[in-house]
Amino acid sequence: ADERELFTAQKNYIFSIFLNNIQTDKGREIILAEVDKPNPKAQQIWVNLLAHWQSSTSAKLAREELRKFLDTERINPHGKIAAVTWLSFWKAQYREYILLCDVASRDSDERRVHLLKDALSPIAEFCAIESLDDQVKLRNGTTADLTYNEYLTLVEHVAIKYNVVRRHHRSIIEVNSNITQLDVSR
Repeated sequence: ADERELFTAQKNYIFSIFLNNIQTDKGREIILAEVDKPNPKAQQIWVNLLAHWQSSTSAKLAREELRKFLDTERINPHGKIAAVTWLSFWKAQYREYILLCDVASRDSDERRVHLLKDALSPIAEFCAIESLDDQVKLRNGTTADLTYNEYLTLVEHVAIKYNVVRRHHRSIIEVNSNITQLDVSR
């Protein structure tokens, strides 16, 4: 009995969250259609809201903008943004794109890897991951490509090392610049 009471209290809490936070007419219509049923389910409200959101005009426009970003965005090897920061932003944009897509229209693992490879292509250190993968496949006698998560893990490690090396290189340039300025002023 205690578990049922707890479940009922949790369900009522979720319903109140939906009712107090969803402000659009269509959203409220979806919620009330489920609440009016004899045995309303919060999970079904969520599924219906998500389906409506993914098919809405604003979602379609946002999906198009994000797709354009993902297809064209490239890391700037001379930019001031750290590779790790840039990668975090790119991943956040991709996650948002995935949320806007229904399951059937999501990218394959191979396509996701391709998008990220293209985005990182201006920096040689990231391109080297592919040749390393080819060497591992040759050594192991396999032809299986890296999954997106495997590739992403390698990219994250390379980004960290790239940032460290770049920061060190920038420090050396600043020291050399300061020395040159001292020599000139004498």
